[in-house]
Amino acid sequence: MNKSILVVDDDPQVRRALARELKAEFKVLQAGTCAEALELLGSNPDICAVISDYNLGPGPTGADFLAQVRAIAPLVRRVMVSAQIEEEFRDAHIRDGLIHVFLEKPWSYGAVIAAARTSAPPATMAATNPAPTDLTVRIRRHRRFETTRTVGVRCTSWATAADLSAKDISYGGIFVRTPTPPQPETAVAIGMDASDGMRVWVDGRVAHALVSGHAAHLHLAPGFGVEFQNVTPRASAVVAGIVAATCAEAANRSADTRTQTELLLAEARALKATGRAADAAERYRRALDLDLGNVEAVCELRAIHDALRRQPAPR
Repeated sequence: MNKSILVVDDDPQVRRALARELKAEFKVLQAGTCAEALELLGSNPDICAVISDYNLGPGPTGADFLAQVRAIAPLVRRVMVSAQIEEEFRDAHIRDGLIHVFLEKPWSYGAVIAAARTSAPPATMAATNPAPTDLTVRIRRHRRFETTRTVGVRCTSWATAADLSAKDISYGGIFVRTPTPPQPETAVAIGMDASDGMRVWVDGRVAHALVSGHAAHLHLAPGFGVEFQNVTPRASAVVAGIVAATCAEAANRSADTRTQTELLLAEARALKATGRAADAAERYRRALDLDLGNVEAVCELRAIHDALRRQPAPR
């Protein structure tokens, strides 16, 4: 049976155009909203790739939706299509691993099927997609959530255990902040506090280390990433609980950010309407600082800058 491709776009004509190119080699599922797409993703384990427009109408953007896809089914390949996303934001999404392939509208004939062929894995997702609590899966296959939780660290190269601050956590591992990280492949144990107050230790190994000098050059926090290994059922439950709580906290922060962004955009448009272009531009920049993928803010800020450049210089 052919593998399935999920096409997500609020415009039915675009969905049909994508399906026409894909149906010769794939079973094509179509959705017009994020909710409909997530329902199809959950009920069709043979989906090997998702192709989503960036602009999905009111509500979550295509980037928001693909972030959910990455969290739910990390091995499903993610393709984004857009007519107006800025190059720097597109590249940032690719570097972050949010998308694997980007297609610009209007796409050339053959580009969609080529992206789908690249995206399709050799086996069905039912056989390869891990359950969320399978912590033996590679660390970077799981979405990571920012956290400042304090964890205990035991390391074979350290004389004593230490309590350190984490940077992010996932079902597969954790990043711990420290200016003196252990070497890669070092065996470690991470102590995390369960809901009953007991500290549970999870075995792991250092997957990568970021020393202070290199971290400063990249504008990142020094520390080391740990891949969980040989996880006990008790430890698995503790990690799953911490990830779920961290995910909920991240969702609340995202909702707050979206509200702040919408308020800034409303202010910017009001200022623009009254001719205060410089003040409007400042609001658009602040909105972009909060949401780097906001296409509306990018386009309107560019329009203001173009208009200001066309104004004659004062004499």
